[in-house]
Amino acid sequence: MLPTQLSAGNQFWGGLDLRDVSARAGLSRRIIGLVGEDLKRAWLAHYGAPLYGESLLSGLAAPDLERLVVDALALSRRDPSVTRALPVLLWRRRGDLDMAKLRSLAQAKGRERPLGFFLDLAARLSGDRRLRSAAAVLRPSSLHASTNFFTNHQGPLARALADQNTPPVARSWGYRMNMGMDVFESMFAKAKATKREALLAS
Repeated sequence: MLPTQLSAGNQFWGGLDLRDVSARAGLSRRIIGLVGEDLKRAWLAHYGAPLYGESLLSGLAAPDLERLVVDALALSRRDPSVTRALPVLLWRRRGDLDMAKLRSLAQAKGRERPLGFFLDLAARLSGDRRLRSAAAVLRPSSLHASTNFFTNHQGPLARALADQNTPPVARSWGYRMNMGMDVFESMFAKAKATKREALLAS
């Protein structure tokens, strides 16, 4: 597999050129893609998402936060752990994110709707006005028929479970998902408790 066939999102991570790794090791495109996704999860953890893998990052330069978030939007459509973690990351880094830059990068990749959904979700979980305002700018004037948020969850059973469990905030952005609001609330409550414990210990 030619290294030039790797997607742009998986070519460079923290100074690591995955195309070069692929060429040297003779790895398949699928394996390199999985490595790239693991690195994205690790960098999300580095920036504050409740995920694992930071030990992978020793000696690597951190990627741009806004670009990482936009790349994570695509990963969240396949990986529920990233879906649960993104609202926490957006809340924790709300003061560091350049919202105009984030919006521009998302629009360039056609990901403004999932970004708006996650910003809105984070705003509802936290009550933060900045997140709410950032989400409002991205809300489309009209929505087409709802679609499955998870692109790898298809079929009648997946549709039935999604119809049953989709939180209102997801429906308002035209998504169905088999992940109730209680899942996001639980993850967010744990993140807030962890932050309080860290403050008390400092």
